[in-house]
Amino acid sequence: MFSSRGVRIGVLVPVFCVLSSLSSVSWGYAFAGGTGEPKDPYQIATAAQLISIGSDPNLLSKHFVLVADIDLAPNLPGGKVFDRAVIAPDVSAEPAFQGQGFNGVLDGQGHNVRNMTIQKDGGFFYGLFGEIAVDGQVCNLGLDGVSIKVDPSGFVGGLVGSNRGFISKCHSIGTISSTRFSGGLAGRNLGGVISHCYSGCDVSGAGQGTGLGGLVGDNFNGEISTCYAGGVVAGFFMVGGLVGSNSQGRIDQSYATGSVSGTIRVGGLAGGNFGTINNCYAIGRVSGDKDASGMGGLVGENGGGNAYGSIAHCFWNTETSGMATSAGGTGLTTAQMIDIRTYLAVGWDFVGERANGTGDIWQMPKTKGYPILTALSDTYKRRHLAGAGTSRDPYQIATAEDLGAIRHYDRSVFYRLTADVDLSGITWTSSPIGDFDGSFDGNGHIVSHLILRGSGNLGLFGVLGKRATVRSLGIADANIVGLEYAQHIGMLAADNMGEMTGCYAVGTIRGQKHTSVFGGLVGGNGGKVRDCYARGSVTGGMMIGGLVGANGGELSHCYAAVRIVAEGGMFGRKFPGGLVGFPQGGGTATGCYFLGTGNGDGHDNGTGVALTDEQMKQKASFAGWDFLGETANGTEDIWTICEGKDYPRLKWEKVDCGK
Repeated sequence: MFSSRGVRIGVLVPVFCVLSSLSSVSWGYAFAGGTGEPKDPYQIATAAQLISIGSDPNLLSKHFVLVADIDLAPNLPGGKVFDRAVIAPDVSAEPAFQGQGFNGVLDGQGHNVRNMTIQKDGGFFYGLFGEIAVDGQVCNLGLDGVSIKVDPSGFVGGLVGSNRGFISKCHSIGTISSTRFSGGLAGRNLGGVISHCYSGCDVSGAGQGTGLGGLVGDNFNGEISTCYAGGVVAGFFMVGGLVGSNSQGRIDQSYATGSVSGTIRVGGLAGGNFGTINNCYAIGRVSGDKDASGMGGLVGENGGGNAYGSIAHCFWNTETSGMATSAGGTGLTTAQMIDIRTYLAVGWDFVGERANGTGDIWQMPKTKGYPILTALSDTYKRRHLAGAGTSRDPYQIATAEDLGAIRHYDRSVFYRLTADVDLSGITWTSSPIGDFDGSFDGNGHIVSHLILRGSGNLGLFGVLGKRATVRSLGIADANIVGLEYAQHIGMLAADNMGEMTGCYAVGTIRGQKHTSVFGGLVGGNGGKVRDCYARGSVTGGMMIGGLVGANGGELSHCYAAVRIVAEGGMFGRKFPGGLVGFPQGGGTATGCYFLGTGNGDGHDNGTGVALTDEQMKQKASFAGWDFLGETANGTEDIWTICEGKDYPRLKWEKVDCGK
């Protein structure tokens, strides 16, 4: 379930397409311009140039942009009927990918690739890409007129056969015929992230299809958020309007509208759910033959055996689906499904209200209809943020509304708090900022009264990517409740693969039964955390730590004064720790401390040094720390302490010891 880097195996920490400074320099492959570097990507203007990316493995780690629409129709110059993926194809007939995945960046810049045709008798990993690797990114790209017929086969999608990387703002329209783990956009999402995407592909499995979905065939330990599918899906086993099988993955804030038919485990949204599904709906007709079993308006099967399945705040239309039952979710009439009050009552974040969040995730159409996603809407106007998103002129965040608006901007650029932000009166069901890979400067300000109730990755940030930096930020009076099967939770971030410096979090985290990785500051850490602390209480979770739930990264000069109550962990297992709940291979903790078991407030598992309450109030206890007024350990003056009165505090907090 967990990697050595402190996060779930396969869960990609997202990065985002940021390409700029195009040049007109040509190179050996006769691209339209560029050098393939991040600030000077290769420019793709023709079918031949696009196809050439797959001609040399050395190109698969480069950066590309489309500067024109491209037509791959077989009867046009440069086009043909392909018998393998156009880019990063598989090189064997085995079900495990044997080629070299795409780990570069391709930004479509809103352009479309049209009329891609793939035909082959058998095989695996078909699409525009065979596989997008862990560091690969594809964004802002449309695929129109897709035609793929590969029977028998597996891992087939309009955009990619198997995704382990990051896909954002892409779509696919056309037809796909395959027999195993196939979807309109991706055949398999293997620990990758797919966000702000949609598919209009019809997907069929010739009566034998297993794991077929309108968007993704199999979401295996991956994340799908803010997406929808509208194509017709027909197969045999594990067939869903959005996803065929959700295997230990997450699906958030998404929906499906197309009809679905099959025989075993067939659902309007997902055929089988063995992960978490939150804030989703389905309205398509669900049907099966006389031997059909496991049919549902939302999902065909939820959990089973040793697998868990969690569904929260999700709905299906009993009238349009023809299904009165589902293994999860709530069945409603059409009148109820087009009534905004249905969704507001369970915490969906809509334009024009702030009680459920300020991210404006959903909006109702001007005429009567079902909720639509603002990120995929032509009518939504995002909130204006001052600044330009650059290092010299970051986007400025001064209010709760500004904070929520970040999800509509590029999350890989620069942001800075210009005032304390009070989130009182708002209850979020997902992380306010979500996945983030940019720079966030707290600027010595505080985000207070963060209230979260959900089952996904919860924190002010969802996942901090490899390039993310967060500094000089405080979280005060946080109150987070992880619902049943909640996964990673931390007051500052659910998961961190980036770098946190000079931050703190104070508040409470509580988990219901079967919860997973909880930490006072961070749930799972695979990055760097320096000069930070957490105070408060954490209850629940399998891997539960005062500072970090599971650590495969680097901790230095940090402390936790957190009351740990280890109960309700997944599968009844408990790994509590005063500093770190579960120390993973490669994880380190240097110069770190926690309030020890002598006070009944911590658990000593050998990570960090346990101190008493009295010792926590003495500067001498924190060896090697850079305190104000001393130079032996540095001259940055990072920490201060009111000797004998309080635990260490960050200098930017400007604590007055005289009070």
